[in-house]
Amino acid sequence: MTSDHRADELPTPDIDAQPDDTRDVEQEEAPKAPVTTAYKVKRCAECKLEIPAEATICSHCDSYQDWRRFFAVGNMTLTSIIALFSVLGIAILIILDAFRPKSAILHSEVFQGVDRTITLLVSNTGTLDGYIGSASLVADGNIFSLLTESATTVSAESSIPVRMAVDDNRAGFLAGSEECAVVFALLDHQLTESTFNEPLDCRAFE
Repeated sequence: MTSDHRADELPTPDIDAQPDDTRDVEQEEAPKAPVTTAYKVKRCAECKLEIPAEATICSHCDSYQDWRRFFAVGNMTLTSIIALFSVLGIAILIILDAFRPKSAILHSEVFQGVDRTITLLVSNTGTLDGYIGSASLVADGNIFSLLTESATTVSAESSIPVRMAVDDNRAGFLAGSEECAVVFALLDHQLTESTFNEPLDCRAFE
């Protein structure tokens, strides 16, 4: 029995053919995630909620996030601090006043004014009242009393001017003198008298 086909006529297998399970399968691309913009966050130092890292004030509790938060105080705390300083201030003044001498401390300065008027400025830096005693002019050894135009009491921690007028007769006598001065007495709270002698320009009375 002869074969209908010769060996050289056998069908050549298709080497390009591949089994069904080895076929190239086009892979579908996975859906891309939506693009988001990332930013840094931190937690508030007070309320612990998330806020932007660059924030200096919390958007939830309005507290500072930088060095200023260490100085933030409540109304009650601030009131207490102010009250404490007020009490300390009063206490310091009381202590200082206790060490201050209880006396009248008088100082004086003489101004030779116009219109034949001499002004005596007396200051009292003490804690008690002082007084201005007698006042007089001295010309070449001759003494002339002066009348004052102001009160003679110098209150504690105050200054007062005392004006002394020179009449025409005495002014003429002073103008012809070589040495002139005003002499006055200041008294402390115990009426202890201190005498002061201030030189004057005799020619100012011409």
